[in-house]
Amino acid sequence: LESTAASMICLLRDNLVPRSKLTPEGYPDPNFEDYDPNDCINILMNYPPLKDISPLVNTLTNMMIQEQEFQQNALKNRSGIRRVGMLVSESTNNLREVFRRNPNQFDNANA
Repeated sequence: LESTAASMICLLRDNLVPRSKLTPEGYPDPNFEDYDPNDCINILMNYPPLKDISPLVNTLTNMMIQEQEFQQNALKNRSGIRRVGMLVSESTNNLREVFRRNPNQFDNANA
């Protein structure tokens, strides 16, 4: 239900976004005083039923696919961070073991 509402808002976004105070040329818009901030809510609440729902279904489907891709990427990133942490931990343990076996090995490196 939330996704469908979001899809409907996406379809109507051109009607919902308030007009600019300026014209495209950059001059003050004389009709801007007519703007009512409640117009957006009024449009959403009183929008007539859709005759063709295919644009809504397409938008909803695209949003769901993007959400799945976002979640999959988040899981990949999370597992990648975990792998990096394991590699750092393993490398640290390997260095400790090398140093434990031969503590004088790094003494000549700074000479």
